Amino acid sequence: METEEAAALSEAYANASSVSINIQQEQDSLNRLVGDHKLVISLLPFTFHPQVAQMCIQHKVNLVTASYASPDMKKLHQR
Repeated sequence: METEEAAALSEAYANASSVSINIQQEQDSLNRLVGDHKLVISLLPFTFHPQVAQMCIQHKVNLVTASYASPDMKKLHQR
């Protein structure tokens, strides 16, 4: 999804915002964003979900993805 399209979609909801970052290069930004929110909806490729999930676990933030549960994600389920 393009950044402009995501921003337009989130404008319809008072408590929603869209963010576009490179999580491989902006770990501090991702950490701050996860910590500042109650829910993370990840539309990233499934290979990045464990990285986001680790931060969500650290900050006790719920995570929603559109992907199936990969073996790496299943390992995190009990944490």
